[in-house]
Amino acid sequence: MTTVKRKENTKFLTGNYAKQERATMLADLCKITNNDDLEGLLVEKEVNGLMHIFSGPRKPTFKQMLYFQAIISIAGNRLAELGDEVRAENFNDDDVVKHLLENMTDKSIEIKEAFGFGSQVVIYTSYHEILKKAGLNDGGNSRKALLDALMGLGRITHEVHQLDDYNKGKTDRGYNELFLQYKYDNSLGKVKIVLNSISSQALTSQFTLIDLTIKKLFLKNERALALYDFIVARVNHKEQQHFNMDRVIKILEHKNEEVDKKTRNKYKETLKKMSEVIPDWNIGTYGIGNKLVFNIDRQ
Repeated sequence: MTTVKRKENTKFLTGNYAKQERATMLADLCKITNNDDLEGLLVEKEVNGLMHIFSGPRKPTFKQMLYFQAIISIAGNRLAELGDEVRAENFNDDDVVKHLLENMTDKSIEIKEAFGFGSQVVIYTSYHEILKKAGLNDGGNSRKALLDALMGLGRITHEVHQLDDYNKGKTDRGYNELFLQYKYDNSLGKVKIVLNSISSQALTSQFTLIDLTIKKLFLKNERALALYDFIVARVNHKEQQHFNMDRVIKILEHKNEEVDKKTRNKYKETLKKMSEVIPDWNIGTYGIGNKLVFNIDRQ
C-alpha cells in the first residue's frame, strides 16, 4: 500500500484538479450524449502486461465522467489533508463502508497489490460539494443528473488480468471490482463513496491532470468535454501532436461508419472555440474531408 506524504501531494491534489490513471484513459470509456443509444460498454485495454476490461450495461457520457472527475478531485483533497485515514481498511467500525466494500469485490487487498493496485479510498461528501467542484448549480435537475451518473458509474465493472493468463483463458487468476460504490442520504444531501483500487492508486501515482476549471467552460458542449479529455490523456505539457479528425470522432462517438461533413464541421468549430478560451493551447487544422487533421501544441 502506498503511504501518503501530505506535503508531497498537496501541490497536485488541491484546487480544481482531478487525476485519472493515464494508462486506462477514461475518455475511451465514454460516449457523446445520445438518448437513443442503448449500446453497452465493453472496452479492453492492454497496458504494461495487464489486460484491463471495462464492462457495463451502458457507456457513461462525458458529462457523467465530469461528475466522476469532480469526485476524484475531492478524494485527492481528502487524501492530501488526511493521508491514509481515508483508506477503506481504516473504516472497520463503519457498517456502511463495510457493506459497500463487500458489494464492490470479493478479492483481498493482497491479490490486488500483486497487480500493482491496493486498497480503496473512501470519501464522505455532499451533492453540493460534487456539483460545485464540477462547476454546476446545486438545483433539483443537477442533483438528479448526479444521482443518475452515480447509478450508471456504479454498474461498471473493471477487470484486471495478467496478459499471459488472459490469453490462455486463465481468467480466474485475475480480479474485478465495480468502478465505485456509494450510499446516499437524500434527507441530508450527503453521500459516502468508495473508489475502486485503480482509481485510488491513480491519486498517488501515474496520472493525467484534469483541470476542472477549464472543463467548467464547456458544460453545455459535450463535444468539447470529450475532446478535452481525449487530448489531455495523450498530449503532455510542452508537447505537440496531430490527430486525424475522423479517427478521433469515431473513437469519441463509438461509430464505425464514415463521418459526415456536418459532424466533422461541428468538431472543427468546437476546436476553434477551445483554442480561443484555453490560453496555453495552440490548435490548428489542415487538410480537407476525411484527411482533415488537427494539431495540438500545449505550452
